[in-house]
Amino acid sequence: MTINFKNTVEKLLPFGAAGVLFALIYHGLFYPHNLIAFIQSGIIGLLLGITTGIFEEYLLKDFFRQRPFTNALLLRTVLYAVIASIALMIVLTIVPFLLGKCPYKTCFMAYFWDSTFLRDLVFSMLIIFLTTLNVQVFLLIGSQNMRRLLTGQFHQPREINATFLFADIRGSTTLAEQLGHWQFSNLLSD
Repeated sequence: MTINFKNTVEKLLPFGAAGVLFALIYHGLFYPHNLIAFIQSGIIGLLLGITTGIFEEYLLKDFFRQRPFTNALLLRTVLYAVIASIALMIVLTIVPFLLGKCPYKTCFMAYFWDSTFLRDLVFSMLIIFLTTLNVQVFLLIGSQNMRRLLTGQFHQPREINATFLFADIRGSTTLAEQLGHWQFSNLLSD
């Protein structure tokens, strides 16, 4: 397995797992329970999760990084809820069409104007908001602090061994003056 492929899998795997979890919860709450339907829901959730991961890791990563926490949280919630709702709309209207229950346009309009569409949209937004909020907090405080927060140890003092390194970049003052403070800060972050 090449390094790039392995890195891609490692980045997208959590999104795929979250998508499967979302789909299984959704299916368990709103649809009859049978193994085949759960497997189908899991596959759809996996595809949704990977799609979300591609958006998050490869297409919009810098876009969200430059936004304030609340704005990024709300933008992510709306974007991914729309993606999930479109996917659910396609799946939940194409199945009756393929089974010959109605023409596709009729199936689509019946789903869209039914309360099921609103339920799916609200459920998607709620789950995605909660998931995105947790991910944002996780990214802000890091995995060790998140573990400590969840286990109740976050506010307890602890002793750590740390090493600090102060370094200077040759010509950094001139570079900062030429680039401006925003671009120079981004350069240092990268």
